[in-house]
Amino acid sequence: MKAIELAELGSNVALVTINRPQRRNACNTEVWQQLEAVFNILASDKRLRGIVLEGAGGHFTAGDDIIEYALLRDDEAAAKDYAQQILRTYIAIRSCSVPVIAAISGYCIGAGCGLAMCCDFRIAHRGAKIGIPAAKLALMYPTEQCQRLASLIGIQNTRRWLYSGEIFFADRAKEMGFIDDLVTENPRMAALTYIHSMLGSGPLAIAGTKLQLNALAVGIAPQDLDSINSAMTMVENSKDAREAASAFREKRPPNFLGY
Repeated sequence: MKAIELAELGSNVALVTINRPQRRNACNTEVWQQLEAVFNILASDKRLRGIVLEGAGGHFTAGDDIIEYALLRDDEAAAKDYAQQILRTYIAIRSCSVPVIAAISGYCIGAGCGLAMCCDFRIAHRGAKIGIPAAKLALMYPTEQCQRLASLIGIQNTRRWLYSGEIFFADRAKEMGFIDDLVTENPRMAALTYIHSMLGSGPLAIAGTKLQLNALAVGIAPQDLDSINSAMTMVENSKDAREAASAFREKRPPNFLGY
């Protein structure tokens, strides 16, 4: 059984499923490696207009596989390699140029929140449980993920989440700003609706805007500005931009091609 399943939701939306339901989709090394590989593959698929990330068996993910992590903690080199693998996976998800939406049900805990924060939007079932209990395991949460959390829920709510390790129901997480929308049905379909609402927008414009917003979430660095300025130039000179102007003049929907 594959730890990560890849399927299609229609012709231009990918469905990525974490598939360890027997462990509430807790992420071990295999999961992190396969997630990175899958998102790197999807990043090169020019047909795609959106990606939905979910967990199998009623849970998004219970976070890191604590059993495996406990075995790694006493091996400094192995623990460092594990942390670097998680970072590479986060980067692979954030680097996808199309909207990525986390469809959250059941548990979204610890590193599961980190995965969800790498997505552009988070849609949760009302019964979902969300939190970061790192301090209860005598651990600190990664600094960049703390920055992303603070950009979503504010610094004081971030203190509460991280100091207490409290687990919140999805409605409370939405009030704080972590969740974008709540549903009573399968969040996968609501995520698909979110993506469909963006199909009328130019894919290059979305990709460039993602660069901007991801940089803003953690503080813009000089290299980010170079990438953002290059993206703006490419968007302004693209065939899609000319197509949008023509469609406006001709009073018809634009046909964006992504270049």
